[in-house]
Amino acid sequence: MPRHVAVIARYTLLEAWRSGFFWLLLALVALQFGVALFLSHVSITESAEIRRTVVAAGARLSAVFILAVFAVFSTAREFHERGIDYVLALPVSRAAYLLGRGAGLAICGAIVAAAFAACAASLGGGVASAFWGLSLALEVWLVTAFALFCVITLAQPVSALVACGGFYILARSINTFLLIAASSTVGDPSWSDRLADWVIRGIALIVPRMDHFTRTEWLLAGSPTAPEIAACAVQTCVYVLLITAAALFDLYRREF
Repeated sequence: MPRHVAVIARYTLLEAWRSGFFWLLLALVALQFGVALFLSHVSITESAEIRRTVVAAGARLSAVFILAVFAVFSTAREFHERGIDYVLALPVSRAAYLLGRGAGLAICGAIVAAAFAACAASLGGGVASAFWGLSLALEVWLVTAFALFCVITLAQPVSALVACGGFYILARSINTFLLIAASSTVGDPSWSDRLADWVIRGIALIVPRMDHFTRTEWLLAGSPTAPEIAACAVQTCVYVLLITAAALFDLYRREF
């Protein structure tokens, strides 16, 4: 099984290369670098902070977007063109296929995170860029695992991509929703305010706290602490294992 996983991961990387994924990554890194330099030149003060802020915000969205799109559409194309039938006709288990696919996408995510971390370091991010890049890799691994689960479960790439985007926005904004819900219960709240507060608190117990990942202030105020990075790593491990188990269950349930 490990050999099968390695072969499928290799072909996933080969597919990424042939589809122009890494050329798109290079273009996005150059775009982030150019926009950051432009804004730093037109700004009057704090040009270094502006450069890092632009790179941090743009790189995070770009990395998540290109990984999610590639994971969804490449896997959906393999399903629709019956390529998975040829794979499973060989002595390859469905678990090996999913793990190999996930491993290949994880390597792509690590390359994406390293590229944007190098861009941040070249703009004065310093040592903090390495920790920021590590957190970005953890973030895109989590999103990629959920994208794989969505495309296996929903089958339609557009629906899977919308679900993945909704999950990411919710996980990124859950702290804001909690603050809004808490403020609505101050004073004499109605039953609908209490219900909304309970619902949002319940959702917060389920979704990962991705607002703790890849923070912009790490590039501005210094490197994150070891507990902060460890918390991100633990969240990624737990949620990736849970999501992979759910995707594997649905993959074995499907008929090919």
